Amino acid sequence: MRGGKREGAGRKGLKTKVMRIPIELESQVLELINHYKNKPFDSVTQSIEPIKPKYPVLNDEELKAFREWLIKLNFVKSKTEARKITDSPKLCRNTFIKYIGYSDEWQNNDILNLIELYSVD
Repeated sequence: MRGGKREGAGRKGLKTKVMRIPIELESQVLELINHYKNKPFDSVTQSIEPIKPKYPVLNDEELKAFREWLIKLNFVKSKTEARKITDSPKLCRNTFIKYIGYSDEWQNNDILNLIELYSVD
């Protein structure tokens, strides 16, 4: 068997109801319906603000630089180990906070943008 119904699939239309109205009110009802249809997006389809991540998300270049920095300063022994401790934004932040205090200022040139990104007030 193929296909079939899926929960939440299909057009998300408004619920409607069939009613009989007096002929004298037809033009007013049609005007009301047209006004309703022509208004901008309703709350269901209206664009929402994107959710700001709790932890900064590093791009590929920043991740590569951070992992190389961890290896260069002997905080980890291999790329695999560096990848494991920087696998998510939360792990990256925690790893950064854990090791940044053990390095000198001149050793941090490779990750200056991360220092600004993870600056703690």
